[in-house]
Amino acid sequence: MHLRAGRLLLAAGLVAVALVADNAAAAHRGAPAFMTSSTQLGPLRQNPRVAIVPGALPGRDNASSVAAGGKSYWFFGDTFINAPLSAVNNSAAVTTDLDGTDGITVLSSNLKTDDPVGAPVAAIAKTARELGFEKQHASTSCAGSRDSYCGSQFAHWPGAAVLDAARHRLLVLTTKICRFGLTGCQTGFTGTVIGGGVTAVDLRTGAVTRLAIKHQEPYFSPEGIDRTLLFPSTTFFGGTAWTEAGFLYSAQACDPYTFGCALARVPLASVDDRATWRFYRGSRGGVPTWSAQSAGAPRILSTGAAGGTIQWAPAMKSYLAIYTVPYASDVVYRTAPHAWGPWSAANRLITTMAPQGEVPNYAAFAHPEYSTDGGLTQYVTYYHSGYGELELVKVRFCPVGTPLCA
Repeated sequence: MHLRAGRLLLAAGLVAVALVADNAAAAHRGAPAFMTSSTQLGPLRQNPRVAIVPGALPGRDNASSVAAGGKSYWFFGDTFINAPLSAVNNSAAVTTDLDGTDGITVLSSNLKTDDPVGAPVAAIAKTARELGFEKQHASTSCAGSRDSYCGSQFAHWPGAAVLDAARHRLLVLTTKICRFGLTGCQTGFTGTVIGGGVTAVDLRTGAVTRLAIKHQEPYFSPEGIDRTLLFPSTTFFGGTAWTEAGFLYSAQACDPYTFGCALARVPLASVDDRATWRFYRGSRGGVPTWSAQSAGAPRILSTGAAGGTIQWAPAMKSYLAIYTVPYASDVVYRTAPHAWGPWSAANRLITTMAPQGEVPNYAAFAHPEYSTDGGLTQYVTYYHSGYGELELVKVRFCPVGTPLCA
């Protein structure tokens, strides 16, 4: 993703999610009350070729991560490069630095090496058909053009990432964007959402594959039929995801204006099979009910601004949601006994550093692989708008009554 003010609404509707209760104002019964403290650890230490110049070269944003095999894998949105000056629409990295106490170092340029070998490259590649479409509609100037797709380009923005250990792969929920065109694709970095899909990273070979979806009529994309789109543009899914008992859970059908989302789940073994996806319909006697029909599923979740994380925190005996408040720079948290709620009211977790310009800070992701003390100590990154850096913050949860929270 990119950092301009015009894209914030779309980004907030696209990615990273924090769960909200059916009655968002009511804290769940028996939930422990916490005090919190935070310590700024400075920016994430990134590849030296990432272009970070405040107000000019905006680095990269949307840093989701997942652990596998003693490493942490990171996924980013639009990535600007300083030499030669250029950009890719997504990038990724891997690190063996799993200790956040002294900051986090993510220098690699790809998913295969921990060393800073060259500049970051696009981890999720465009297809030959997409590249052909871009070449067909390329132009040095679209002024007065009758081609509604003049200048159009595709982007594949990574969202949440999870580990599918049984199949030795990572699963990255991905949003496909068409941008820079005329009426065919909205101009600017925000662009037009085409749909969402799932990208698999094979941990044995390093192969990155956008999965073709089974048991579904393929969706239309400007270059033609795209069989990798799991959900259409209107669903806005993939901003947050986690795994539990062999299932992937994700927000789905997020409203881009109210930020409300439904809850979906699917067996990890069949994420590419539309027929196996189920949607939360409510609870009966405290037991969740699921339906194969997505239409009308209650929106029990709510998106944060371009980033957020859900995890189970054992020491809290709760699910923990961390995200950025849309249109503000505050990072908040909620807790709940179940993934479907009821969720506590939002509590402020971090007062972020002042942004530069009109766009608030966004994309607050927790990184559970770095957490300690049963989830009471968390490490959170957020995008420092206008400065281009990913700030790293250590946060500590302490039960109310604890003498010192540090």
